[in-house]
Amino acid sequence: MSDMKAGRELDALVAEKVMGRDMTKPEGFKYPIGLPRYSVEIAEAWKVVWEVQRQHPGWRFCLLGGDVSMGYKRDPAGGWVSPLVVVEDSREAFGWDASFFGELDPRVNCGDRHGEAWADTAPLAICLAALQAVESGRPLRSGSPEGT
Repeated sequence: MSDMKAGRELDALVAEKVMGRDMTKPEGFKYPIGLPRYSVEIAEAWKVVWEVQRQHPGWRFCLLGGDVSMGYKRDPAGGWVSPLVVVEDSREAFGWDASFFGELDPRVNCGDRHGEAWADTAPLAICLAALQAVESGRPLRSGSPEGT
């Protein structure tokens, strides 16, 4: 799932799996009319965050990124260089890390990740993390630059 790209296919998956939207589409259409662009528009992506938190009271959300001087850096071979390295060329900076974590009772391990994703844009990272969180049903860590 972490290999999914932003676009209508991902938007439809988020609408169905996270938002609980009816995915009935008119004949001749690939997607329902009025399908929000969750994976590309930040205002729509925040609705995804709110819905996950509505479904799972106590879960927290964290979004990190957007700094042009610090961030994750892509390796030319397609891997990742150590997180939070100084990036001299902002075009090499890795974009965003979104995660859902925690429990209703903060005495329970509030650091458990239910879903976490790294992506070039904030809306894409939010959508991937939300899908992972609602589909996992358990804390997990995957899709990290180090593969942990």
